[in-house]
Amino acid sequence: MGPVSSKENELAAILREMSLDELRFLCSTFKLRVGGGKGDVVNRLLTSKYAHPQILEVTRRVMFARAVTDFVTRDYLARTLQGNRLSMSGTKVELARRLIENDLFEPPRITELLTPQEVRELYYSLYGSVPVEGQVQAKAAILQHFHLGEGDSRRATPATGAGSGFSSDVALSFAGEDRRIATSLAKDLGSAGVKVFYDEFYRSELWGRNLSEEFRKRYGEKTRFVIP
Repeated sequence: MGPVSSKENELAAILREMSLDELRFLCSTFKLRVGGGKGDVVNRLLTSKYAHPQILEVTRRVMFARAVTDFVTRDYLARTLQGNRLSMSGTKVELARRLIENDLFEPPRITELLTPQEVRELYYSLYGSVPVEGQVQAKAAILQHFHLGEGDSRRATPATGAGSGFSSDVALSFAGEDRRIATSLAKDLGSAGVKVFYDEFYRSELWGRNLSEEFRKRYGEKTRFVIP
């Protein structure tokens, strides 16, 4: 067994803090079996074929959603879902998770919608003290607590930074018989912090979409580089 990475340690620590319901949501998002106790589900996520940074990215959003659900209006969540032709039924928690699994949940945008009092309350719940450096700094600190916002792995490189127009650094193009190689490469790139489009990582997001059009974008204007 090789050395344990910092990402693996961080992911394992966060997973153990989560409720069984949240863990099962993660499994469902990655099309993994959801049955079993908490230890079984944590182990299933840690030993799945998905790269740990890929799971960690979604996990951070689940934890952020848990913290802000009381402050976010149901109307905002429902309108975002409606705008993307997704179901608007369910509780606020269910709506937030639906946005997460469809890669539509945007923590920086949500912090901007919070009132000063809500920012103050959320900051206190996370740090045990009230913010003293202003709203902008407090919001940045809230995002940083979850390693989101400027520290978000999806925005960590200029390739996928704000305003770049790219949703991925690279997309993998391969023949069916080369999937084993593609899977290994996708995991290695993800572990290095590269935002990779690899179809196995995006099954839930691609479900029900026009695949011809979606793949045209993924291998075109949405991605900085394509690796054949």
